[in-house]
Amino acid sequence: RWEVVGCTAEQLHGFNQPFQLSKLPLPADFPKLYAEGKAALVQAVKRCRPRKLDVPSDADLYSWDVQEGDLVILGSDGVFDNLHDSEICDILDVAAAADVDHLPPPTLDGARRPTAAATDPVRLAAAIAEAAAQRSEDKFADTPFGQYAREAGFEYAGGIQDDITVVAAWITSR
Repeated sequence: RWEVVGCTAEQLHGFNQPFQLSKLPLPADFPKLYAEGKAALVQAVKRCRPRKLDVPSDADLYSWDVQEGDLVILGSDGVFDNLHDSEICDILDVAAAADVDHLPPPTLDGARRPTAAATDPVRLAAAIAEAAAQRSEDKFADTPFGQYAREAGFEYAGGIQDDITVVAAWITSR
């Protein structure tokens, strides 16, 4: 059985207003952008109202102790707004069970834990991404985003369509 041993906190300016790393072109860049045929970008930048941009130094830093055989999952808000941590663990159970023939022999407690050789991390990431995409289209699902919305005083039910990116990696000694 999988378990979450560490996760980051969302960095928000307000409800549904996550930090966005960005770098806008400066006026000195405009001639080059015009020459490259990017007049629409220049016009969009000129129309932007001045505001504080989020820069990498605004990001929280995290560190966890890991060991060989741990699985690290990184994902965008389209994943974690649509799937609860327990659901991601369930998805990993199913995806890893599909490779049961590649699991190591049972340990003393009877468990057969996947290792880096057991399941391709691309397959695990794809399973999570697919589940998040399906959930994003479910108008009645109980999602983390719906819970956040209610806590912020909004009525919201169902998934939310957003970018969905997942990276899975096994910790190995190589």
